[in-house]
Amino acid sequence: MKYAVNEEGVSAMQSAANSIQSSLEAIFALTNRIRSLAIDHSGCIGPHESSIEEALEQIEESVKSASEPANSVADKLNEVAEAYEEIISNDRIAGSAGN
Repeated sequence: MKYAVNEEGVSAMQSAANSIQSSLEAIFALTNRIRSLAIDHSGCIGPHESSIEEALEQIEESVKSASEPANSVADKLNEVAEAYEEIISNDRIAGSAGN
């Protein structure tokens, strides 16, 4: 995907970065919520308790492994968006100086 050096491109990159970070936070929160529900209902889950806990640990570990690269992508998107904002600002200054 290509992003234009304009306000829409900047907005799209910032939105993508925010979505990445929000998604990671949501996965962590939901995993914790499921774990909490499993603990609250441990008497009803029976023999499935250990398999649920194991699955949650695997999910949590996978998300932790993926979070660093995902955050790097979000950071890079924000860096490029900032650079685009500077280019746009400089173009406006140059354009107004030429008038």
